[in-house]
Amino acid sequence: LAPTFCQIAGVDVPDWMESQPLPTSEAAADQQNRKVVFTQYESHTPDAHIIMNAARDERYTCIAYERTPTYDGTEGELYDRVNDPGELVNLWDDPAHQKVKEELVAEIQDNLLARALNHPLPEPGALI
Repeated sequence: LAPTFCQIAGVDVPDWMESQPLPTSEAAADQQNRKVVFTQYESHTPDAHIIMNAARDERYTCIAYERTPTYDGTEGELYDRVNDPGELVNLWDDPAHQKVKEELVAEIQDNLLARALNHPLPEPGALI
């Protein structure tokens, strides 16, 4: 969100920020023609180490957990927002949804995790 706040404030987005400003209007969103939106969440606390990478398309939300001391890297979440708008039923391990999961995990790998970082990742356990 920080690049979006920079854009709204009229200041340049620093080079070290990893994301791009979000569209600030429907017209700007339509111009971007995004089919998938990506997000990341990372938290290192004394009790849990969590790194989640997510892809959200027109129907599904897919969250893949990275390998950390808390998770082995095979866990995740997959929700069908058409049939489950509250995202209450996790379809990650549902055999009928494995192709969708594989496609969205590939999107995460190819479009989110394949890009170069502008700064080094923190050491596990660092207070961030």
